[in-house]
Amino acid sequence: MRTWTPEARAAHSALIKRLKPWTKSTGPKTAAGKAKAAKNSYKHGFYAKPMNAVRQCFRDARAFLKSFKTACPAKPWRRTEYYKSLETPQRQPSFPEFSRKILGESILPFLDCLRMPTAFRQ
Repeated sequence: MRTWTPEARAAHSALIKRLKPWTKSTGPKTAAGKAKAAKNSYKHGFYAKPMNAVRQCFRDARAFLKSFKTACPAKPWRRTEYYKSLETPQRQPSFPEFSRKILGESILPFLDCLRMPTAFRQ
């Protein structure tokens, strides 16, 4: 870091007063220009505030599924009646419906996080 001597500080102050860089500033001057410039950092929306909640939801879902994976033996869902019933010709269940049948009520916080319609919760 630069150390300023009193002489260097006075010389730099005189230079700044002579050049007056504040008179040559660039950037928007009008309210419309300032509003447009405020959007310069916006690229795609993945880091916007509304997406923070979505990313947090996905983090929670990953943590939930990871805890479920470590708490249960390998592929216990293959033994469930619901999984066996999938082999019979019928309509394909939706993901929330399938998840609820396999994971039971423990999936409800995840569904609430995704704001699924209440029809999936029965």
